[in-house]
Amino acid sequence: MNSLQISSRASSSRISSSNPSSASFSSVDRPSTLFRFASFVILLVLSLSPAAFAAEDVDLGSEESVAVAAVLNINEASVEQLALVLSGVGEVKAQAIVEWRNTHGEFTSIEQLLEVKGVGAATLSKNSHKISI
Repeated sequence: MNSLQISSRASSSRISSSNPSSASFSSVDRPSTLFRFASFVILLVLSLSPAAFAAEDVDLGSEESVAVAAVLNINEASVEQLALVLSGVGEVKAQAIVEWRNTHGEFTSIEQLLEVKGVGAATLSKNSHKISI
């Protein structure tokens, strides 16, 4: 018998013991403590990355920077500010909001945004916590 067959038999007889708890495994078969620690550190670093924080300062085109999580007054906001802060609102919808405001006067309730072409209930629902009058 060659040495490959002997070592193969020895390892299979070691693992196929009648008592499974007495079977010995090499250190390669189970994750090392270092590997588990490294995985933990990587997950910790990724969870603390800047992308995990919602309220970052964003330049809204004025002298002041406001947090993204801040409330935006739709009666005073510019097209650029509306498009930047409100989810699902781009330049076209933001322009429609400003045009509605110029035509009809200031918004008296947040629900009046539903009268703006292109702004539906889903858009209003996504942004109601970001809007003030």
